Amino acid sequence: MNQNYPGIFIRIKAAFVDAVFLIIASLAASDIFSNLPDSSEYLRAFFYILIFFLYEPLMVSISGATIGHQIFKIKVRRVNTNKKINLFQAILRFVSKALLGWVSFFTMITSKKNQAIHDEIANSIVVFDN
Repeated sequence: MNQNYPGIFIRIKAAFVDAVFLIIASLAASDIFSNLPDSSEYLRAFFYILIFFLYEPLMVSISGATIGHQIFKIKVRRVNTNKKINLFQAILRFVSKALLGWVSFFTMITSKKNQAIHDEIANSIVVFDN
């Protein structure tokens, strides 16, 4: 399969779009909760955790891409196939990316397929959505 792989700058732009989306979603949730009488702090905390920790794994496992990925026409797939990664792989990918931070992205420079460490850990690859 001859494939062109997105570079670090496209992936950083997609991550930035996702960060902006998460901020907007958090602000919207805050506004909604402020208008609800008797909204529990635990419910608010649960909702924010849901937004920040499940957004990427759910989007990637269900649709193959986050909103940022979709805007830049890239998607996450299993290595050597064109199938979406499963939820376990998506969570593993997200957690390893969160733990490794930007270091994970900078390893793309040495990879022929522009794989970051979190992609290698999850046996995933990011490709252009043709």
